[in-house]
Amino acid sequence: MIGKLIFRALPILMLVWGMKSSADQWSKYFSSFKGAYGSMMAEMQMNSMSRMMSEMCRMGQSIPSERSFEAWMRKNMVKRGGGDPLNDPFGGVFYMVESQGTLYLGTNGPDTEPNTDDDIFVPIECEKSNKKKNSPFGL
Repeated sequence: MIGKLIFRALPILMLVWGMKSSADQWSKYFSSFKGAYGSMMAEMQMNSMSRMMSEMCRMGQSIPSERSFEAWMRKNMVKRGGGDPLNDPFGGVFYMVESQGTLYLGTNGPDTEPNTDDDIFVPIECEKSNKKKNSPFGL
């Protein structure tokens, strides 16, 4: 009787044990996928912001400074699904920094710690147009 019970319970115990170890493995894979996905999403968001600021600069409009970046983001950017447009996919915030005369958009990356290898930066290209405003051919 006990032998039959063990014989019937053993596959279930093995399945549960296997599912637990598989769940641990999947959580490791998921966390690395989540980091890669978050990095891709953060870079896409920063590229969008960078293109907008580059176009503003090209047209002779002023772009935000490091100090006014937060207010500019809240005024000009909309986040899908609502929420604060300053928030990055990792629970941190996007920021602007200047280095060697170039402005960059940045995020602290998946580890949310500043100044580590997983930080992500996108430059803001700022070249003013030489085209005359009223000429359709730039003459």
